[in-house]
Amino acid sequence: MDSTGVNGMNVYHASPDSNLKAIVPKRTMSKDVYIGDFVFATTNKKLAAMYLAIRGVSTLMHHASDTPFIVMSSSPDEYLRSDPGGAIYTLPGATFEPTPQLELSESEMVSRVRVEPLDKEVFKTSIEAIKRHGVAIYFVNQPTFERIVSTKNQQEVVLTLQPFFRPQY
Repeated sequence: MDSTGVNGMNVYHASPDSNLKAIVPKRTMSKDVYIGDFVFATTNKKLAAMYLAIRGVSTLMHHASDTPFIVMSSSPDEYLRSDPGGAIYTLPGATFEPTPQLELSESEMVSRVRVEPLDKEVFKTSIEAIKRHGVAIYFVNQPTFERIVSTKNQQEVVLTLQPFFRPQY
């Protein structure tokens, strides 16, 4: 791969820490099994914005649909009280390879070495980042979230809900 990265492209990494000088591999578990130490990234900036969603809130992300969306099991007020924001870092993709998590191979890749950012976009809230990148946002209660996750046609169900934010296309 050339110095501009995966297929000549840069990749994106989201973090609640907006002051990283380097992104280092972290111990990674998949299905309760250690799979290695990795830096995770994606070529899809919309997906990177969704990864800024706060930890501990159940989320459902559809980044590849005609209308990309994120569903979060929380009330908007509760979520916003805990939303620290963060940054989307642009990284050179040269050291990135397909993720060992096959079910995520369409959307994420990994590097086994420390990566220094080329650039970053800083956001006061993850909601700001998600909105700016044109992703619809839905907040739902836990029973509704479980119903959506358990259905085969998740996108159809989500599009019947009232969005917190829906981009204008």
